[in-house]
Order: sequence, then C-alpha cells, then structure tokens
Amino acid sequence: MKKILVRGNFSEGNFGDDALFLSFHQLLKKIGVDKISFYDTNSLYYKYDLGKDAKIEMSSSNEADLIIYAGGTQFFSFISKKQSFILKLKNRSLAYLWSKKQKNKFAMIGIGLGPFNDGISNNFYAKEILKKSSFIWVRDNFSLNECIKLKINDAILGADLCFLSDFQEWCDISINKENKIKKIGIVLRFWKYDRESKYVEKLIVLSKELKRKNFAVHFYLFSESEDKPVASILKSRDLDYTCWSKEKFSFKQYLVELKSCDLFITSRFHAAIFATLMSKPFITVGIDRKLTFLSEKINNDCLNWNPDDNIQKLQEKISNININYSYFKSDVIKLKSEMESMTENASLKFQKLLKPYKE
Repeated sequence: MKKILVRGNFSEGNFGDDALFLSFHQLLKKIGVDKISFYDTNSLYYKYDLGKDAKIEMSSSNEADLIIYAGGTQFFSFISKKQSFILKLKNRSLAYLWSKKQKNKFAMIGIGLGPFNDGISNNFYAKEILKKSSFIWVRDNFSLNECIKLKINDAILGADLCFLSDFQEWCDISINKENKIKKIGIVLRFWKYDRESKYVEKLIVLSKELKRKNFAVHFYLFSESEDKPVASILKSRDLDYTCWSKEKFSFKQYLVELKSCDLFITSRFHAAIFATLMSKPFITVGIDRKLTFLSEKINNDCLNWNPDDNIQKLQEKISNININYSYFKSDVIKLKSEMESMTENASLKFQKLLKPYKE
C-alpha cells in the first residue's frame, strides 16, 4: 500500500496551524488519498469535525512514498548563527549525506519560507529538501524568491491553504455587511525576539485610548502554550482576552468570536488571513516579514504598522479606515478573490501530482 506522510506544526495548539491542518485534511479527502495519509506527530492538538478521521503515525520517513510539508512557515532562521568553517562544512556534509540516503519523494504545499538571517543556502537541510521536492507551492513572493536563490524555477506561487473554497464554505464565512468600525480585535502573540514586549505594551495603551473613543476592543491569543507570557501581562492589567482552546471552543465557535470584530490589529499572520476571508480590514503589526505580505498586496500603508512607531500613527490609520471603511473593505474583497484564484490554481496542480497515489 502506498503511504503519504504529512509534516507540519499540528500538535502545538496554534489556531493558525490548526486551520492549516483542517484545510489540508479536507483537501486530502477531496482528492481521495486521506486513507493512506498519516500526520507525522504523536498527537494532533485538534482532531474534531473535519479532522476527526485523520490518522497519525510517527514513523521512519523511509517508509513513506511521499513526504508532504503542508502549510505554514516550517523553514526559517531569525537568529544568525556564527559557525566556524569546519562546523559549517560538517553540517553541509551531513545534510548532503542525509539527502542522498532519502528514497522518498517530497512536496511542499502552501509553504512559507524564511526569513533566513544567514541566507537560505546556509540552511542546509531546508535547501536539500527543497531541491529534492518534486512539487513546490509557496504562499508568498518572499518564499518564491528564496526558491529562485536556489535556482528552483518551477515553484508555484499560490496562497495560504485557508483560501481553498471548500474550506471557506465549511467555515460558513459570509461577506462583511458593516460599513464602519464598532469592535476592534487585537490579536497578540509572544514574540521572543522582542523580549521586552514593547509592542504589546503599546497596543495595551492603544486599547485604552480606543475605548475612550467608544470603540469596543477585545484581545485574542492563538496559542495557550506559546502566548503564556502575553496572557500574564493581560491578566496583570485586568484586561479580558479570548484564547484558542480545544477544551473551550470548536474551531467554528472560535471563528464566531473573531467574526464579531470589524477591524483586526494583528501580530498573527492567520488573523490577517481570516480577516481577509471575512472581508474585514486589518492592520498587521510588522514584527515578522510575512505579516506585511497581505497588506503590501493591497498596496496601502494604512494596513501595516511598524511596532517601532508610536501609537499616534496607528490611531491615525484606524481613523482613516473608519472614515473610509467601505473603500478598505472593497480592497480586501479584491485581495480575497486574488488569493482564492492563486490557491485554487495551485490546488489543481497538486491534485494531478497525487493522482497516481489513488491507484
């Protein structure tokens, strides 16, 4: 029997990764290879509704006919690593030998690559896996450029897996009917590269200013484990927040919480994704390069805030969006349509790749 092994961050309890798992598993079922597909993990954080019949198996990769890296940023390096020439040569040799031993085929689906502070060529395992991949679907231009650096010229530029139409239909996502901001959702994350949590402090101050202007404001966290330091800050200030938890919510129930917002200020990539899916404006907090991708596609500086800037600039962006809400909503709807088209195109090519595995 043919066997497909799927890799991703599916056991960590991050709402974005769980969304990727559900959308990808739905795609496998649609293609008809879910019975021979196994998730390479000891346990899935979320295994209900769409994912209730997903199989998990920690197994030797050599037992799989195909290894799929499914969605998310699975290859990156934010911190430069100083290595001696000998150590660098050793790591390069180990990666090369590992690559030669692999008998599997690899595929990358909806993947984000980087950033690589030392350059992708020095991330030896990422480079070898990408070069061995028979199919590469990246979700943004940054990642496509990383492939080009490796002289991989057949990578497909798609978009995030959550833009798949079947997944949107299951999520029951409807067009935003509002024409002004009533409630603002602030999506925070613990960013270990900003140990003083300066941006979090700024957004807490902002929330108080917004409430004085009669906006409803609520904080959201996407990971109970990863975002504990931020949760502690919010608790110490007696600020309410809603955190993704499989014990408290089904996936759709947590989406209902997010749907109550008319504008998102987010340091989480998938909050911007779901804002786009719900046709709602968003402002990304540029703590990570990938966060600026969607706002740059719209090409409006109002939709991204540099955390090094003061909150006055952010307040001005919010005021502009509120005054011109219909205009910004229209731009988000156009962005959604573009992302859907790119994802569906990449999905059709992926389905052709998996056709032999159904036989």
